Amino acid sequence: MKTDRLEESYKNQLIGAGVGFRKAEQAARLMTWEELRLIGEIWPDWAVTFCQAESIN
Repeated sequence: MKTDRLEESYKNQLIGAGVGFRKAEQAARLMTWEELRLIGEIWPDWAVTFCQAESIN
């Protein structure tokens, strides 16, 4: 999974959690790979998505 697809997935996770579209888009764009991994440690739904992306890269 390329970084842009990972960002898109994270944005969609945020929107699903109730974050507004623009804020979700901005947050996803600004996240580093390490920050996305750290979020996976506390957000189980995101952890699944991130692990799938990590196994492809």
